[in-house]
Amino acid sequence: MIIMNPGAGHVPDAHEKNAIANMSQLALDAELREYKRKPTDDDEGRFAFDVIDKHGVARTVDMPGLPLERVRYVDKATQNIWDFPRLYVDGSSWVWMFAVRQLVAAPERDE
Repeated sequence: MIIMNPGAGHVPDAHEKNAIANMSQLALDAELREYKRKPTDDDEGRFAFDVIDKHGVARTVDMPGLPLERVRYVDKATQNIWDFPRLYVDGSSWVWMFAVRQLVAAPERDE
């Protein structure tokens, strides 16, 4: 059996209010300038947001609608990565701490 991107599938029992609360924490962790709901792009328990990162670049985040403690993977010593759903940043899936790194890093720009 091959498992790729654990936590990338459907998020059962997801709720918009959890995703909005999670985005508040993500905005702090990733130093986002702003974020705004984009409900037309919600998909399988992930709730879509347009964000402006700390570099002023428009990005997208699809946030799982579970309580924060079930989404915010930040410590491999005390948390099991297999227990956490992935966020999507610009269409690529990441667990929380790596999603933060993607949002903090300056995006590559086409020259």
